Amino acid sequence: QQSKFHGLGSFIFRSDGSRYVGEFRGDNYNGRGIYYRGDGTISHGGFWTDDKLVRAEALDTARFPFDLNAALPAEALESAKAVALPPCPGTQYQSGWTQCIGNRAFSDGTQYVGAFQDGELQGFGTGIAMTGHRYVGEYRQGKRTGRGTLYFPNGDQYIGDFLAGERTGQGTYLFANGKGRYVGQMLNARFHGVGTYVFDTGRRYVGELRDDQFSGQGILYAPDGAVVSAGIWADDKLVRTESVDTTRFPFALTAAAASAAPVAAANPAPVAAAAPASPALPPCLGAQYNASWTQCVGTYVTNNGGRYVGPFRNGNFNGQGTFHFANGDVYTGDFVNDVRVGQGSYLFASSKSRYTGAFRDGKFNGVGTYLYADGTRYVGEFRDDRFSGQGIFYRADGSVSSAGTWADSKLARAEPVDTARFPFVRSMTAAALPPAPAPAPAPAPAAAPAPSANAETERLRAEAEQARERQRQAEEALARMQQQVQQTASQGGMRPAVPAAPARALDAHALVIGNSAYAGSARLPNPVNDARAMTEKLRAMGFKVTEVADANRARLVSALSQFNRSAAQADLSLLFYAGHGVQILGTNYMLPIDFDQSDVAQATIQGVSLNSVVEQFMPGKTKLVFLDACRDNPLARTDSRSVTRGLAPISAAQGTLISYATKDGQVAADGVGQRNSPFTKALLEHLSDPEDIAVVLRKVREKVMAATGGKQQPWEYGSLTGGALVLSQVRPR
Repeated sequence: QQSKFHGLGSFIFRSDGSRYVGEFRGDNYNGRGIYYRGDGTISHGGFWTDDKLVRAEALDTARFPFDLNAALPAEALESAKAVALPPCPGTQYQSGWTQCIGNRAFSDGTQYVGAFQDGELQGFGTGIAMTGHRYVGEYRQGKRTGRGTLYFPNGDQYIGDFLAGERTGQGTYLFANGKGRYVGQMLNARFHGVGTYVFDTGRRYVGELRDDQFSGQGILYAPDGAVVSAGIWADDKLVRTESVDTTRFPFALTAAAASAAPVAAANPAPVAAAAPASPALPPCLGAQYNASWTQCVGTYVTNNGGRYVGPFRNGNFNGQGTFHFANGDVYTGDFVNDVRVGQGSYLFASSKSRYTGAFRDGKFNGVGTYLYADGTRYVGEFRDDRFSGQGIFYRADGSVSSAGTWADSKLARAEPVDTARFPFVRSMTAAALPPAPAPAPAPAPAAAPAPSANAETERLRAEAEQARERQRQAEEALARMQQQVQQTASQGGMRPAVPAAPARALDAHALVIGNSAYAGSARLPNPVNDARAMTEKLRAMGFKVTEVADANRARLVSALSQFNRSAAQADLSLLFYAGHGVQILGTNYMLPIDFDQSDVAQATIQGVSLNSVVEQFMPGKTKLVFLDACRDNPLARTDSRSVTRGLAPISAAQGTLISYATKDGQVAADGVGQRNSPFTKALLEHLSDPEDIAVVLRKVREKVMAATGGKQQPWEYGSLTGGALVLSQVRPR
């Protein structure tokens, strides 16, 4: 334990074959044990403290045999840490078992041998499932948590971190018969994060992965270390060739390097696919931002005073750059299509604190360090800007203040955490932190004015004009990349599939509402079409769907009450609403078709509060809400100050995810001339994709922004819990 002899073991002296067999702690004989002569006879036995026999007593040689390896059963040997505990009383499992070793058989056929605490699997043990899977390692609160080894029936092995029963953290996955291996970050039993995948041919991919697929920046190396291809990957395919820093994704990447994932230098030595290192990018042409800027370094000043300096591609921030916010905050690191994705450092001007580590979707996601101005710091795992997962909070002097598993920036469970994995770096102090570095700036005027509203309009128009040409070029590039991947597969380079998780049987219910028949100019052509299409989609996916069209208030309330009763035992409940929605004094309301458009006061009574719908009428542990309700406000003509454009932000309880068709305060398109709105159309296309709902909604966002020229950006609120939620894998119960 912590690299020291700790638990049951045998220390054999090479000179004469004599040995100590017994309990160890901190590399010393501590506990009960027997000292044998070389011929197997007992020299002395009893209770030991720091290598000294402090109390002689007779001990059972069956428990501490001369030949420990030969005498102990395989399962007991692998549970050596726990064997030093006494056996649990009785032959059948008892809920009161604690601080003992026992055997428990579960109803699904799983057998467990190992340590118990308060009746739960806690400590070191071995679990064998009817499927042939065998786990040897640490358990906490009845689940595989900590370090362990999982043996698969097909011969595959995983050695690494577990959390709440899933392979999560750092680990190594070995495919049977030497068919490849993966070393790097894991999330919910998937290759997810930074890692290295080594093919049986000797080739290797080093870079970012998502859900077992090469996804993000990465480099494919030949067996001799030469670069074969580099750039942006998606679903195991190279979709865009570009320069990638080999110091960030080196040929000899290890699990330790993957967990550390240091921020790359501001001016990396880029390497192009199958080509020698290229020189620094040239300056972008012109002093003013241009949507055609690509493969160049330039400066963009936003309307609110923010400033980006760094590389551009297709008019977007792409690569390593620096963004200075109007409030003084500074981010230096990786960008992908204007979003902070990869490794970076974020300095807060007001608090003088700094985060350095992994980013995803513009937020702290992955392994990182949050350093406070007083020198204290949290080092560990983050999710959506919060301490989430394993981590350590250090005092300024480097001593550990608290460690364990964190949730929502709070210590949820205190437990030992390996400081080698989340180390305190003394050179990283508030005083010693250098200013955020910036890439070499383009020779543009330092005081370049912010683009005007007209310039922004021209930018969007130019992007739209270039979209078709970029699409054609992308399709040609994808065709070339697919041909390259097929050639790689024919050479034995494709990796074998990881055993997939089985589909989950859930009781999934959905309430689908579409309101079109509003009076006068408030009428909307598409919501009923959207609701019908969504009903067909969800039923095909296995949901039990209740559909409501053109509901007045009485029918709307009745439908909600009926859904609450029919879905009372639901594991997953889903609400899709298309129609008018409005925020009044910060509260969001769904509007029935018979509401009074001339009286704001009545709207709060006739409308149905979104918060009350989610909290009172949607049962189930997991709740999904899709609101295509941010269309033009029919109450805007009243000139009431209480009525605000778009919908308001919403605070959702744990286990709830709410998706707006566009950001709060903005207006969504109904889809004039189309059968469905842009948001619903994108949902229908991607909702059944075999990916986590978070990935699905990112695809929806990209599709809607492309369809609306960037004017409409879907947004999500809330936080789901547990593992990945893949709607296409949910099968009805």
